[in-house]
Amino acid sequence: MERILRPEPLILRGSTLFEGDALTVLRRLPSGSVRCVVTSPPYWGLRDYGIEEQIGLEVTMPQFLHRLVAIFAEVKRVLTDDGTLLAEYR
Repeated sequence: MERILRPEPLILRGSTLFEGDALTVLRRLPSGSVRCVVTSPPYWGLRDYGIEEQIGLEVTMPQFLHRLVAIFAEVKRVLTDDGTLLAEYR
């Protein structure tokens, strides 16, 4: 999926904000270059946002988890050693 909602990052008060498909954005970033990641992953099968290949609409739970693991592996790669991940999942 090559969908980026905002083609250029938004610079706000010294922070760079990215909006788009998580894997697409993360794979473009150098390793160890991010101090903080904030995310709220979707639940499996709960809501259709009308976005082709969106996360959460996989046929099976293992497919959903496989995609989340791939994303969080990229998060780990791009975070600095003292980086922070804020993930809301409730």
